[in-house]
Amino acid sequence: MKLSLSFLLLISSLANAELLNSGYAVEKSSTCAGFPRVSISSPQGSCVGLVVDKGEGLKMPRRIVEYRENEFYITDMGSWAKNNGTLWKLVIEENGYKNLTKVLTKLDRPHGLQIGPDGRIYIGEAGRISSIDPTANENIERKDFIVNLPVEGSHPLTHFIFTSQNSVLVNIGAPTDQCLTESGKPIYPCEQYKNEAQVREYLLDDKGNVTGEFVVQGRGLRNSMALAENLFGDFFQGENSMDFKELHEPKEEINLLGNGKHFGWPYCYEKDSLNPKFKKSLFNRKMPKIDCSDYEAPVAFLPSHSAPLDMFFYRGEALSFFKNKLVVSLHGYRETGHRLVAFDLDENERPVGEAKEIINGWEAKVGVRPRGAPVGMSEGSDGKLWFVEDKNGTVMVVAPSLQDDVTTDNNSGQVEYSDLAIGKYEALQKGFFTKNCTSCHQIFEGDSEASIKNLIDSGLVKPRMANSSELYLRILGQGEGRPMPPGANHLLSDEDKELVKDWINSIR
Repeated sequence: MKLSLSFLLLISSLANAELLNSGYAVEKSSTCAGFPRVSISSPQGSCVGLVVDKGEGLKMPRRIVEYRENEFYITDMGSWAKNNGTLWKLVIEENGYKNLTKVLTKLDRPHGLQIGPDGRIYIGEAGRISSIDPTANENIERKDFIVNLPVEGSHPLTHFIFTSQNSVLVNIGAPTDQCLTESGKPIYPCEQYKNEAQVREYLLDDKGNVTGEFVVQGRGLRNSMALAENLFGDFFQGENSMDFKELHEPKEEINLLGNGKHFGWPYCYEKDSLNPKFKKSLFNRKMPKIDCSDYEAPVAFLPSHSAPLDMFFYRGEALSFFKNKLVVSLHGYRETGHRLVAFDLDENERPVGEAKEIINGWEAKVGVRPRGAPVGMSEGSDGKLWFVEDKNGTVMVVAPSLQDDVTTDNNSGQVEYSDLAIGKYEALQKGFFTKNCTSCHQIFEGDSEASIKNLIDSGLVKPRMANSSELYLRILGQGEGRPMPPGANHLLSDEDKELVKDWINSIR
């Protein structure tokens, strides 16, 4: 893809840029749709602007919707702790002034956000979906819409979309990664998919209320944080696949839902690939031979560990490279994630071929930008694409650009460290991190020096500042991200925590 020439111009000027709280460096004279332009690559004729920076109020924004032009609502988890979330209203005035106000507080891990057919704002929290009247100026009251959704386990977040068929699709995530015992042995049959690991379709009555009935449009799905409907009424799901340690498997998936199809979790993945944990062997004799051809195959694939967290069919005119495509946000921290991609569509509006990278060049570069963390997206009434980053605490916009100058990346802003405290890190790598972290995070594995630099670039570690480092805070259970390890950080010894703190503070 041909890179935006204005993006290249921006890179060359970063030596004199202002470094913002989120880690983005911006030039006051370089703007995008009236906002500071950031150094992320985009197609020629476009740019990416920073609308709201970290520290302006948002902590962990997850989704954004446009209620009307220049008026948005945003769900903000705050952290993975219960009842720490917020619903925000963002109004952008003609002079560029931003008014960010709290609408609701103490929400339980809010994620999902939609404007309903009735014009109300619908919010998905852990275990429930409720709504508010956006025209109410005072005494805002929430109205329950769907309640008593499953909340236990690893995937409690509620995502949903309204459909053209007078219904609402709701993600019910799997409670575990692979349906294993605490010792790592497979559970067969896995009963978890019967009431969870599925996408439900709740039917609505003439007044827009849930009838109390639902049908399962897809089961055997680990976590469906991306849902979309095309013009033909087909429902699509973006699958966050199982967390294998291997870098290149399993691939994330785009699945065509319908009629209770089973897509294989936890037994199978991709097309006819068997999860090794469920393979019959001398050590696993009670396991029957599983035929993966019995399960539904995906219609398209995304890179492994890329983590699709939202998708939609772009209908606007302003951004031609998105037009009539399925746009997907990839949130993953590994090299396959942190970008926006798009699928071409066939005559039936089904994704075909491989996803094309549209917004990328988003690796962390100290003094230039943090690693990208796109989550929810919204197509504005003017065709711009608005999105939020949870880890960076930002609101961003992709917009047309008229600048057309050329230069190259001069790598300004790179920081070298004289002492990475490798000896201390290697001791942690062999013990603490291997025991508690590597099953979920490959970033702790491999060459020690490279691993440390990746941790710094990712924003998890701030050299000499353990008390401000997300890694240390999450080990304490105080960070914005999930506690590390999930659900068990309280079992870590004070001695281990001090070793991590000492290593971070020793980096020079």
